[in-house]
Amino acid sequence: MQALAKRLIAQGWRVCGSDTSLDACTFLAQAQMEAATGHRAENVDPTASLLIYSTAVDYLNPELKRAEQLGIPVLSYPEMLGRLMIGPHRLAVAGTHGKSTITAMAGRILSVGGHDPTVIFGASAIPVDATLPADACAQRRRKTGISPVLVEACEYQGNFLKLRPNTAVISNIEPDHFDCFPTEAALVDAFAQFVGLLPADGLLIVPAGDLEARRIAVAANCRHETFGLQAECDWRVTEIASYGGRYAFTILYRGKRLGRVPLGVVGRHNVGNALAAAALATSAGATAEDLVLGLSGFAGLQRRLQYLGRKQGQAWWDDYAHHPTSVAATIDTLREIYPQVRIAAIFEPHQISRTVALMDDFAVALAKVDLVALTDIFRAREASSGGEGVLAELARRIRQCGGNVLENPTSSPIPEALLAACPTPDVVVTMGAGQVGKLSRIGSHFHAPRNRF
Repeated sequence: MQALAKRLIAQGWRVCGSDTSLDACTFLAQAQMEAATGHRAENVDPTASLLIYSTAVDYLNPELKRAEQLGIPVLSYPEMLGRLMIGPHRLAVAGTHGKSTITAMAGRILSVGGHDPTVIFGASAIPVDATLPADACAQRRRKTGISPVLVEACEYQGNFLKLRPNTAVISNIEPDHFDCFPTEAALVDAFAQFVGLLPADGLLIVPAGDLEARRIAVAANCRHETFGLQAECDWRVTEIASYGGRYAFTILYRGKRLGRVPLGVVGRHNVGNALAAAALATSAGATAEDLVLGLSGFAGLQRRLQYLGRKQGQAWWDDYAHHPTSVAATIDTLREIYPQVRIAAIFEPHQISRTVALMDDFAVALAKVDLVALTDIFRAREASSGGEGVLAELARRIRQCGGNVLENPTSSPIPEALLAACPTPDVVVTMGAGQVGKLSRIGSHFHAPRNRF
């Protein structure tokens, strides 16, 4: 919603908004928008041309009801995204993991190439560090034609079915969002419907190693390309080198060398994300030079394995990971960066349904750290009651896998408890899609240049 608001402001709209989150309202105020904390009927401006709402808002919301009374047209967030998708290059990134990162990477590639894309995704970019390659936009003539529209396409509640792409990436497909996809078959069917939106002259880009994505691609009515490490992939990387969690690699398209990329963000999983972004951006006119400049200068996203700095002798990281696959990738990357120190994790489970359905996988992933503290479950759209014992059961299973769970973490502030339990030098990572990232800001300030570890 914040990214959409920014884009509408850039297009000349006057935007006002409201949210139950004080942080979101701070963003609105900083963007010089009228901001209201909480949802109330009086927040709705009678002169508004349109009301746009998040799908996290239910139909009983007083502002939705007031808009209806005033005769103001109403669109959901994904419906508005669909309205913005016009022109010859309408790009969408779907999948269980990596959507925001792939979208941001592809957006940077296109921006560096002077394509002036409209890019909307569910995260905030980290400003490019002065030590990274500078944008080439100022040195390049703006491309002619209509700018590409590039959006993150979320499968939750079938939201991505409201979009109008002609080119799409599926990063991967794994069981998730159990409150609206109770079975894997239901989830796969939703992705198949999404692919069905692509026109006959469209393009689908899928990972060669994901069986369900490949099956959907083969059955699609449009052309498809694959990415991955396999020799038969249309898009693949070779000559992979790693150093302290960072990766460099050579990109090939159907055997042709396009360039060597020293990736600007850490993590082996980001090699695949970068390859998907390269394929997507190329479909909209990016050159091989754009790929190298864009990916090497990509500084990452906030809360996507973000290095915060050092505090009381410990290195602190923050990550959005709330699925076992993402949790494991985050921990594996930190083990690469810090091979011989103790790593502590503060993990906030996201939704009871996800925690219960994937509990064994969570336990295996979290047992990889030396100490884990579990916060209360962030229920998001779930009822405030029920689910008693789920957190205790997760802790028990982590211990069964050989992990060490901090006892009674709520008896004192979690960061302080971890600091006491993990003497320096150590690494602390906060993980989760709810409020856990705020815990890392408690206490003393960080001492380190940004993006240095």
